[in-house]
Amino acid sequence: MWYTPERLIAKLQSVNRMEEISHLMLTVLKPHVRRSDASAVGFFAAFWGTIVGRAIAGNSRPIAFADGTLTLETDCPNWTVQLQSLEREIREAVNRFLGEPRVTSLRVHFSGSARELQRTIARREQRWL
Repeated sequence: MWYTPERLIAKLQSVNRMEEISHLMLTVLKPHVRRSDASAVGFFAAFWGTIVGRAIAGNSRPIAFADGTLTLETDCPNWTVQLQSLEREIREAVNRFLGEPRVTSLRVHFSGSARELQRTIARREQRWL
């Protein structure tokens, strides 16, 4: 798509406004996250793609945060295993985003059937043998 100079400037200004709004929201909301684990889930969900990147955000969603444990949900058995292996990186990304070490552990919940998850784990283990 081709933009006229005027449309390009308008587009860039709208992007800058969105960045300003996003920064303002972070500034306002972060203190509330520090005070309440319940409000953290909504905060994490709103910024999940920014926090962990598109690939992880596209295959997981934060569903709970209590006593330092962030719980993620995925509907893909392969991503259940992948998210578990990325625990340290995910915790570090969330804590860096918050500016303090609030997340001390990660739990991954698979929303599909237990049988499907067991088959996926067994296949992965066989590859390593």
